[in-house]
Amino acid sequence: MSNYNRLKCFLIEDEPLASYQIQKYIQSTPILELISTVEYTEDFNINAHHILQADILFLDINIKGGEIHFLEPYLSKISYIIITSVLPSAQYPAFIRTNPYWILRKPITQYKFHNCIKEIVAKRQFYIK
Repeated sequence: MSNYNRLKCFLIEDEPLASYQIQKYIQSTPILELISTVEYTEDFNINAHHILQADILFLDINIKGGEIHFLEPYLSKISYIIITSVLPSAQYPAFIRTNPYWILRKPITQYKFHNCIKEIVAKRQFYIK
């Protein structure tokens, strides 16, 4: 599959096992391409230009370094947000809850991951038609 048709993914995740699993699942899914991974909020400034290229944001709400409010201006530019946090959605920041998102609860299995991506691809194809 050409890179033109692939969905570009940006991962914000501070748990090493979850990060590893998500990266592995992205790499094993031909329609996806991982463009950047951020573990700490401090790392975001280095990779901020990548988030503007992302189609999908995988987001853990609680990451090392504190608050995620720095994401607020970027979220409206990202087509698909997948929350990977164990927090209940009522505890998500308001700026997250006002955007459409999917929930991929930990532990993230390959089955749950692929079902989530299938929903996104189906929605995307609906909008392309």
